[in-house]
Amino acid sequence: GQLVSPAVSMDTALAGAVGTATVRFTTKNSIGATGRITVVFPSGFELNAAGTTSAAAVANVSGALSASVSGQTVTVARSGGSAIGESVVVSFSLSNVRLPRVSGTTGAFALTTQTSGGTIVDASASGTPGGISIVPNALSGVQVLPGGARVAGAQGSLSVTFSATNPIPSDGKVLLQLSGLFTLNSGGSSAATSLTTGKIDGSFSVTSSTTGSGVSSVTTVTITRSGGAATSVGESGMQLQISNVRNPEFAGETVVPYNVSTSASSGALIDVATNVGDERTIAVEAIQEADLALSTTATGSLTNVTISFSNGGSTLPSAGYIVVRFPSGFSFPSAPSVTVTPVVSGSSVLSGQTLSGQVDTGTNVVTVTTSAAVAAGASPIAFQIWSVRNPDAVGALSPPFQINTTTGTSLPGSVGERSIASTALSTGGGGGGGACPFCGS
Repeated sequence: GQLVSPAVSMDTALAGAVGTATVRFTTKNSIGATGRITVVFPSGFELNAAGTTSAAAVANVSGALSASVSGQTVTVARSGGSAIGESVVVSFSLSNVRLPRVSGTTGAFALTTQTSGGTIVDASASGTPGGISIVPNALSGVQVLPGGARVAGAQGSLSVTFSATNPIPSDGKVLLQLSGLFTLNSGGSSAATSLTTGKIDGSFSVTSSTTGSGVSSVTTVTITRSGGAATSVGESGMQLQISNVRNPEFAGETVVPYNVSTSASSGALIDVATNVGDERTIAVEAIQEADLALSTTATGSLTNVTISFSNGGSTLPSAGYIVVRFPSGFSFPSAPSVTVTPVVSGSSVLSGQTLSGQVDTGTNVVTVTTSAAVAAGASPIAFQIWSVRNPDAVGALSPPFQINTTTGTSLPGSVGERSIASTALSTGGGGGGGACPFCGS
């Protein structure tokens, strides 16, 4: 006969976890007091895991139950009870069953009821009970460290450290999701190496793909293993390094968190860690070759301030900001705006741009807005702020001038920063800011 409504369930769905299986069905024909029930588990399940698999009655099974395992088959023998009649809902449990070590839907189970001599009485229909759904287990101790001292725009090697619950097959994969503002294959092809060859060995190939755009874009880096051995169960402290990765050009915490996972060669996930938040903050890059000069250092006089610097490895986008914090005592007669012009002599990369300046008199900050992007490594970035009044006090300026570049309204984060000293103010000499020769009047 055919068993009615056969089913197998587990008390856990985590890949590689050990749990208890519950078997349930309705009899077609009776099961003798010394009859047997067999359960065939799909491939990937492990019986006698973390202990001997034993059977225990759940419903409508009297007497004692003993379980024996052969391959993927558990045979449950009855003793000391009474026969189970027709059309009776029967259930029992099997302990110490390990789920497959990869996620996905398992194959089907198979059930039979038998006489004590092994003759089949009833059986489940082919393909029943159906498979159960397995979900990935967890990675722990996960840390993702950008290279280049985590400085904006710097290029280096990014490292990934993690401990796995389940083994990574010899042809398995490690997947890293990170902000699409990171750039792989920067200055050369990105390659992966193991820094813990005693724990994860062999060769590795690296591929990547990016979805979305801007700060919300996500890059998935896939590291595929070959030529090594499967990692051990519960292996800890594995570390991989990916070369030629360029950090985002903009400082601050990336919007997209790190996600790390392991998978089989088929792509079926094994262990995962999501929303890994540590080490997501990219540091501000130091502005290089910064210089500042006043057209006059006479106290109380109008002066023009000329500033020149290089923005290093980060791009200053169109409508980006150059922020200049003046020492105390300076004032701005034209506030809230101020005239700012590119230095047109020499090789200034701002030549041809239209610059605008706004003043916050409460903080002595002038914000200069660019009209076009400035490429990484561009030098000199030179401009002049016109008709600023010097402090009335003689002596060194304090605190020093501070220059920051920021991404403006297009993207969050800072590009670079630098504090620079300036000449001390003196009396006499006069001299004013003069007329702006580039303003047309």
